[in-house]
Amino acid sequence: MQSWKPEASRPALLRSSAKRPFTQFAEVVAGVVAQLVGISLALSLASCAYFLPASWRSFRADPDDAPIAITRALEKRQLSVARWDQNARQIETEWTRVLSGVDESRERYVIRWARDQSQGTLTVYVRHEAQDRDSDGPRATWGLKHHDGRKERSMLESIAKELVAMNLNMPLLPAQSETP
Repeated sequence: MQSWKPEASRPALLRSSAKRPFTQFAEVVAGVVAQLVGISLALSLASCAYFLPASWRSFRADPDDAPIAITRALEKRQLSVARWDQNARQIETEWTRVLSGVDESRERYVIRWARDQSQGTLTVYVRHEAQDRDSDGPRATWGLKHHDGRKERSMLESIAKELVAMNLNMPLLPAQSETP
């Protein structure tokens, strides 16, 4: 004698259609979640460039020499200072526009310095910021900020040369630096 099972008595078509709405719902939810994860990953990678640390280098030099060396290095590159905050130990340059055919971008430097009392060193942080022009329709806007590590290192080299010129009798530390 066979036992009666409700699933066994239904035709296969009815059994599969009963499970289908839940399966379709799960597939839709999985697709939406995958899209949201993809979008958030793309946004985080795009914004990550802005949050990466600046390039830095340590020197054995007087912190009062830093702004002078920085402004001299900027003058040699024909960059003008937009903001100089002595209390925050920060100098920002004006945005410089760069044209490349029909593409337009702008860039600037944000330079900070700090003294490490325990080691007697001066650390200079250089952050290069650039933005591309997005021309979507009649209004053009500036895109997300990104940076160029090569330009940061090059600016650090220029500042180091100025510090050496100012402190010929004071040895600088060997190149201690970190760039992302």
